[in-house]
Amino acid sequence: MSARARRWSRRVGRAGLTARGVTFGVIGWFLLRAAFDEDAHEARGVAGALRLLGKQDRGHWVLFVVAVGLTAYGLLSLVDARYRRVT
Repeated sequence: MSARARRWSRRVGRAGLTARGVTFGVIGWFLLRAAFDEDAHEARGVAGALRLLGKQDRGHWVLFVVAVGLTAYGLLSLVDARYRRVT
């Protein structure tokens, strides 16, 4: 991989990992709320987390940014599958 491609893959990877972290952070929030309220119906998965983000003020833009970030994470996974050395 060239130095330029490596630099871009790092940038895309950081964006992807950030979006993934935000999504899983919201899921974790739902799990904590469900545990403290002792109500298992409050627990949500990825769909519930994205639904919550969409309901926020300017939610369409938030969902767009998260979608771009999760796409970047997918690209990072493809680059990782191609160039990772397994010993």
